Amino acid sequence: MKKSRFVIAATATLFFCMSISTALAKERPKDITNAIRVVNEITAIKKDRIPSELLQSAKGIAIFPGASKSDFMVSGKSVSGILLAHDNEGMWSNPVFITLSGGTLGWQMVGEPMDIILVFKSNERVDAIIKDKLYMDIKVKIQPGPLVKNMKTPAKAEPKTEINSYVRARGAFADVSVASSTVQIDNAANDAFYGKQKISAGDIVSGKKENTSEEVKNLKRLLTEYAAGK
Repeated sequence: MKKSRFVIAATATLFFCMSISTALAKERPKDITNAIRVVNEITAIKKDRIPSELLQSAKGIAIFPGASKSDFMVSGKSVSGILLAHDNEGMWSNPVFITLSGGTLGWQMVGEPMDIILVFKSNERVDAIIKDKLYMDIKVKIQPGPLVKNMKTPAKAEPKTEINSYVRARGAFADVSVASSTVQIDNAANDAFYGKQKISAGDIVSGKKENTSEEVKNLKRLLTEYAAGK
């Protein structure tokens, strides 16, 4: 009898956790809406903005809108966001839902909410996320990204850098890094958004499974225009 009660309780707990996970996954499309907001706001900046040249040569971009300090300081919490890969022809992939956790950002220097952007210059690091996750330890060359101080003289990134990080709060970019953070695929969110169980991030990026919603189209268009300097 005790064993039966234990099994029932364990099963109920499992279904409860699954229902919460599914409910949260269904909320994730808001990340695309918020990512569009982030790109629009950055595009509107006249100076101290991310150089368009950096996005032209980028292998991918991750956008984590509206993060709070507690998302990193509280154990077990993470920031939700999206990853888009960038191919050699300048095309952006459909979004892959991801999370960002941990890290040594230097929170005392940053206001909130924060918009965090990672610009990937290395296919290797994008592939690591697509396959499962990327831990940005000391082996990963990550540093705060350059900003265009004068639009007539584009800023140039340090060539050895693999990832440029940008943290923006209260309308300004902070000179801090997201080293030691972990970027990981959110499988439940991807399953819910693309309507397929156990869909792989590789299938999403390669175009085998697409979502052609207006918001997805809008986000890719905005990134393309930004990279073109429009």
